[in-house]
Amino acid sequence: MGTFRFNMYFISGWFLNIVAAFILYGTLHSVQYLSGFQYIYWSMFFAFATINPNMEFLFWFVIPIKVKWLAILDAVYLLYNVFQYVTTGIACINRGMTSVGGQYFSVAFAILVAMANFLIYFFASRDYHRISPSDIRRRQHFKKQVRDAGRQNGGARHRCAVCGRTELDDENLDFRFCSKCDGNYEYCSDHLFTHQHVRKHD
Repeated sequence: MGTFRFNMYFISGWFLNIVAAFILYGTLHSVQYLSGFQYIYWSMFFAFATINPNMEFLFWFVIPIKVKWLAILDAVYLLYNVFQYVTTGIACINRGMTSVGGQYFSVAFAILVAMANFLIYFFASRDYHRISPSDIRRRQHFKKQVRDAGRQNGGARHRCAVCGRTELDDENLDFRFCSKCDGNYEYCSDHLFTHQHVRKHD
């Protein structure tokens, strides 16, 4: 995560817990907010699983379990706890025990705040460039160029700009693009170092 993101993870969780405490005080007049930061620490496991989803732990020192599956089980357990605390809090309020109900709601809020804090981190750390319309059009255009080049070359993906041979002519031929030529010129292994470089300004 890096030092900055690690610190921001806790700062944003701290801030969201303060907001949740004010909401509870304004709605249920609850003066207690329980277990706020406990679940912020707990939610760090989700961040760890996001960075290392395929890392394995040995359950009972024998059974390998990937971190991503443990994180999913953890999320299910926390959501179950939210449901339990909310239903218990509603039952307490219906019995006139508003203060006790507010305490149950505070724990449910703390869990939701911790999970919301993780979701903010998760979506803020995603690379959205690949799903941008311009990048999608660029990839589609590139695939079309590759298909068109394959049709022109009789189905071949590579063609030497000097001799015109393709990988269909000799499967042992190796093809490379020349970084010194102006343009996308591909050469076989026989002409990669012996061809004359193309210069558009010449």
